[in-house]
Amino acid sequence: MHRRVADGALQATFARISATRERQAQMRLDRSEQLAQLAAYLRATLGSYLTSVDPITGSRLVDVGIDDSRSQGGLAVVLAMFDGSKFKISVDALGRFTHAAVPEIFAAVGKIVEVRVSKDLSSAELCYLAPGEAHGPVRLEPVETFLLAMITKTAETVEGQAGDTIPAAPSA
Repeated sequence: MHRRVADGALQATFARISATRERQAQMRLDRSEQLAQLAAYLRATLGSYLTSVDPITGSRLVDVGIDDSRSQGGLAVVLAMFDGSKFKISVDALGRFTHAAVPEIFAAVGKIVEVRVSKDLSSAELCYLAPGEAHGPVRLEPVETFLLAMITKTAETVEGQAGDTIPAAPSA
């Protein structure tokens, strides 16, 4: 004899599933808005560098893009330098942030929990957990810290490529 599952239990379980999925969809929407604000902040901060061109490669010095991946259900902000350096912060279909960079600039970041951008685009912060931490403490770091790390690595790469072909800059 088969035991019949109570209709109430089925309804309650499906209600839990629906409620969880609704929360995930709302989180994805909220975090996608945070990434759109981050892209606006990066564009405002980098200003004229977005239109400046490297005289050797002919590439723009820096580019800020938004990748809206409909097939993956997520959104990403990508900052790319003319030398191939880039970082990417994205939100997936389940509303989780992910991040990657070449060269590595996010070593101290385990999991991003929020991206905060001021309304006037004058500041932005990453709120994150350190690698291996599941619940806290949440750390705050200005986005400029990561941006400067990326640009500094690019400057070091370019200087290394120049080697002794150009004289050193005069001391101040």
